[in-house]
Amino acid sequence: MWPGNHQWWHQSVTVDRDRGARHMRPLQFPSNHLPSHVDLRQYMTPVEDQADMSTCAANAFAGACEYIIKRHTGEHVDVSRLFIYYNGQMIDQRSLDVTDDGASKQNTVLGMRKFGICEESLWPYDEQLLNKEPPPHVYEAASHVTVIPLKIPRNLVAMKTCLANEVPFLIGIRLLSSATAEAKKNQGYISMPNPASAAVAKTGTHAVLVVGYDDRTRHFIVRNSWGRDWGVHGYFYIPYEYLLEKRLVNYLDGIWAITDIIPRTGHKPTVRRLVVPGHNYDAMHRKDKHRHQMNSLQKTLMMMQLPSYHKISHHRTLMPIEKHRRRHSGYF
Repeated sequence: MWPGNHQWWHQSVTVDRDRGARHMRPLQFPSNHLPSHVDLRQYMTPVEDQADMSTCAANAFAGACEYIIKRHTGEHVDVSRLFIYYNGQMIDQRSLDVTDDGASKQNTVLGMRKFGICEESLWPYDEQLLNKEPPPHVYEAASHVTVIPLKIPRNLVAMKTCLANEVPFLIGIRLLSSATAEAKKNQGYISMPNPASAAVAKTGTHAVLVVGYDDRTRHFIVRNSWGRDWGVHGYFYIPYEYLLEKRLVNYLDGIWAITDIIPRTGHKPTVRRLVVPGHNYDAMHRKDKHRHQMNSLQKTLMMMQLPSYHKISHHRTLMPIEKHRRRHSGYF
């Protein structure tokens, strides 16, 4: 059962016409005098094992939801990871058939925002249910709540600000196969790999939940999804520089958090983006968006066998294609 006391749900939530993650409303957390140490593990539920399924993002987001519930009610509620995973896959699908290829953090959190969350007893973490559509009664149970997603800029102050305000965040990192032995040997500490190494280049990204930091050692505290026997009860410590090195992190998929679980109304809650005073995130956001548009345009022109976008006026070509893409996307 969901916690009986729903007073922890924030009732005054601003909702807009649903525009997904393309238009995000700024959110500012207090960032003055950040503490030198933050550790949210005491409010976390036990680390679970994703087993042989590509559900790292779903595991991390389920852990974030369980943290919110436990922090506000003291109760341990197991959130269905496969329900989150399936709906995250469906965000950019055009059919009900999905494969176990993983789901991006953005799609996963937008799936939670769209379809809600439910208890794991309703849709268990069973490999036989992997990639299966949950039945209507599960969607009905999940439909009463939704989540407020928060996108976090990629700088150290923003990450620490998020944690200092008691909000853990998800990030995709390249975690080498040697990390298991290293974490066991070094009491959970993972060293900084060579970003230019071949081992890093051929390693895929793995979604984890960052739950704290320590300025003394300059390490983040990270929750994994490989069981409680991995690292230190399922957690490990990673250098600040690790999460700031673009070759070790999937920045394209963004850094995401959930600020709250709320009762569902007639509209989905607005996606938020963290703004830290003194850090020109808006300029960086526009630069990344422009780069993404250019990459998308280049791929489109290649498919159409047209000249390189460098030879075409951006002002004449980008806007019609971008408008066409938005008009026909149908994601949100």
